[in-house]
Amino acid sequence: CLATPALAQDVAPNVAIPFYTSAQAAQGLYGQWYAPQSAQLAMAAAALPTAIASYCQSQPAEQAAKLAAAQQQLRTTLRDWETVSAVTLGPLVQRRSARNIDFQPLRPASLQKAIQTAPADTQALERIGAPAKGFSALEHLLVQQVAAPHSGACNYAVVAAQEIAQEAKALASEFQRLGQTPWGEDGEATTETMAEFINRWGGEPARARGARPETPTERAGPAPGARHRAG
Repeated sequence: CLATPALAQDVAPNVAIPFYTSAQAAQGLYGQWYAPQSAQLAMAAAALPTAIASYCQSQPAEQAAKLAAAQQQLRTTLRDWETVSAVTLGPLVQRRSARNIDFQPLRPASLQKAIQTAPADTQALERIGAPAKGFSALEHLLVQQVAAPHSGACNYAVVAAQEIAQEAKALASEFQRLGQTPWGEDGEATTETMAEFINRWGGEPARARGARPETPTERAGPAPGARHRAG
C-alpha cells in the first residue's frame, strides 16, 4: 500500500527493495490504502441498517431470505471493517473506533437491558455502553440468538447498525482528508505517522492472535454460513 504508480516508474529495474521517504509512505498509506478501504467500509455499512430493517419488517414467507440477506451484509461489513482496522492508525485511534463499534466480548446481560430501553435513534444509543452494541451485538442478534421480526430486539439491531454506519462514514471522511494532505518530508506529523504505523504494524498482529477474545460466532463452530469473523 506504500507504493504508487508514479513512484514505481522511478525505480530502477535492478533494485529489489526501493527506498521510500516518510512523506511518500504517509501519502501511500492514507491516499492509497486507508482512504479507499474506508470508503468501501462506509458503503457496506450504509447498506447494513437497510438490510436489517428489511428483515425486521418482513412477513413470514420472506423472513428466511431477508435474514440471509442481512447476515450476508453483516459479513461484508465485518470483512471491510477488519480490513480497515487491521492496523489502527490516525482516525481509528483518535475516534476509538474499535471500542465504539467492535467492543469484545459482548455482555449479553447489558445487551438485554439496552434492548429494553428501546433507543429510537443513534443519539439515544449514545447513553448505552460499548459492551452492548456494535458488531458483537449484531452477531448476537442476527446469528446466535436471532431476533424475531417486529420485535424490540430487531429494532435495536437496526439502530445499532445505524451507529456503525455513522462511524464508518466519519472514518471515510477523515481518511479521505488525510489522503489529500500534502505530506512534507520534514514535517513532524509525517515522521509521527510513519513511526506509529511501523509500531502498530509490528505489534497488532501479535495482539490480535493472543489477546482478541473468541467471538460467539467462532465458538459456534464451522456451521455453513454462520462464520462472520475473519478469525
